[in-house]
Amino acid sequence: MKLCFPTVDNRGMESQVHQHFGTAPFYTVIDTDHEDPASRIVKNDNANYHFGRCQPVQVVIDCGVSAVLVRKMGRKAVEKFNAAGVQVYMIDTFAVIDALRDFKTGGCKLLLLDHACHGQT
Repeated sequence: MKLCFPTVDNRGMESQVHQHFGTAPFYTVIDTDHEDPASRIVKNDNANYHFGRCQPVQVVIDCGVSAVLVRKMGRKAVEKFNAAGVQVYMIDTFAVIDALRDFKTGGCKLLLLDHACHGQT
């Protein structure tokens, strides 16, 4: 299973999770089908956009992810991921490695539209 995390840096499993999906400088994709999870780093070329004016969702979908784990995400992005069959989960931790552990143990909840950020993607 491929999971995506919006991150502040490009250190793979050692990366810190960015506060908001759309403005993250990087997206770290972790493939959990391997005993030692492999990671792919995708640079967000639109990290300095105004909310609602870039399209990072398609870049992440094109990576073949099954789920995105975020601290915050806008409604439009949640809708786009849901339409593509990608589940979005809320996390409380700041490190990718901790969020991955929480996900594997069932500690992450689905991000519903009611809990998404309004007016942001």
